[in-house]
Amino acid sequence: MTDAPPCDTIHGKTIRMGDAHNHPVGEKTVGIVPSGSDIYTTLEDSANERRPQISCITNHQTPLIGCYQNKRLPTKQKLQAYRQAIIDQMYSDNGYLIDNFAKDFITSFYEPQSGKQIYRPEPREIVDAAFGGATDTLRDQIKDFEKSGFCQFIQSMTIPKDSRVSSECRRRLAKERSIWDLV
Repeated sequence: MTDAPPCDTIHGKTIRMGDAHNHPVGEKTVGIVPSGSDIYTTLEDSANERRPQISCITNHQTPLIGCYQNKRLPTKQKLQAYRQAIIDQMYSDNGYLIDNFAKDFITSFYEPQSGKQIYRPEPREIVDAAFGGATDTLRDQIKDFEKSGFCQFIQSMTIPKDSRVSSECRRRLAKERSIWDLV
C-alpha cells in the first residue's frame, strides 16, 4: 500500500482530484483491476476531500490504463460496506463488488502511449489489461466451477454492461486452447 499525502505541504493550497498507481506485472498478479483496498481508499479519499476522486491503474505492459471514479460522495454505511468487501475479497468472495461497483463507480480506459480515451475498448484488450501477465497462472489456479464467477467479477470491474468481456475471459481461462488463442 502507498499513501498519497496532500500536495499542500509542497505546493501550497491545492485541490486533490485523484491518484494514479501501478499494479506489478507477473504470473501471480492480476493486471489493472482495482482491488477492494484500492476502491475503499478512493472512497475514503473522496470523503476526506469532499469530492469524488478518480483513480487510475497502469503498468509498463498493459494495453490500457484503467480508471474509475465514484459517482457520489460515500456515506458512512457505504464506506463500511466497502471495508467489509476487502475482508470478503480475502476469502475469494467478490459478491459485493460484483453487485455494487457499477452502481457506485464509472470506469474509463486510456491508451498508455497517447493518453487518448478509448470509449469502446475491445473485450480482448480489456481481458489482457485485467489479467496482466497472469493468464496461465489464472487458468491453472482457478477451478473450473469458479471461472464463471471470476469472469463476472472482471466484467463488473471493467465494462459491466458488456457481456463479451465475461465471454472473452472464460475463453481465455479454458483449459483447452486452440492455435488461434496463441496468436
